[in-house]
Amino acid sequence: MLWNDQELRFIEKLPETHVQTDSYIAVQLLEKQKALDFNSLKIMAEKVDGTFVFTMLDEQDSIWFVRGDNPLCIYNYKGFLLYASTEGILSKAEHRLHLRHQEEIATKEGDILRIDKSGDIERGEFLPMQTFRHPWRQFPCWRQRCWQNENEPEVGIYDDLLDVAKAMGVSDDDIEILLDCGCEPDEIEDLLYDPALLNEVLYELRSAYI
Repeated sequence: MLWNDQELRFIEKLPETHVQTDSYIAVQLLEKQKALDFNSLKIMAEKVDGTFVFTMLDEQDSIWFVRGDNPLCIYNYKGFLLYASTEGILSKAEHRLHLRHQEEIATKEGDILRIDKSGDIERGEFLPMQTFRHPWRQFPCWRQRCWQNENEPEVGIYDDLLDVAKAMGVSDDDIEILLDCGCEPDEIEDLLYDPALLNEVLYELRSAYI
């Protein structure tokens, strides 16, 4: 979910297109650079503002991952990869397919990965754009203390909510805004299943927040 696609189309003087998907702006930014490599992906990823994980397949059958603040889980089976937004999704797929992965490829926000067809991994980085600067984005330990269940000291009480939200294209920032404004987790979960109402609420809150 990108928030500045129309702004980028104007600033970068990109051509109009019949494609309505906001993430298509990333394709146009890469086409403008006439390259698919770590540098072009870094430039693109640092210009878009939103919540995302981009994946691309190049002409050498290498797969690229550009991870924003959306969740990403990659399992390596030494011959093929499976990836999805959360570990829970992949675990269910493994169980149904009777598979067992040999390793999980770790990623974090700001990572660029290139995995070639032989399984070799190259890594790069980009600096994510952060529209809303909540304390936990600068100080992760603050988030852990504030979102900790007294009965389960190692588990954040909102982790499941965040994973579900990200899988549905809703960023941590949006969830944090809703929590800051007093929404309960069950109310936020209801909003996740009503995208039109969620967008309306977030629009009003962002306007007040800014």
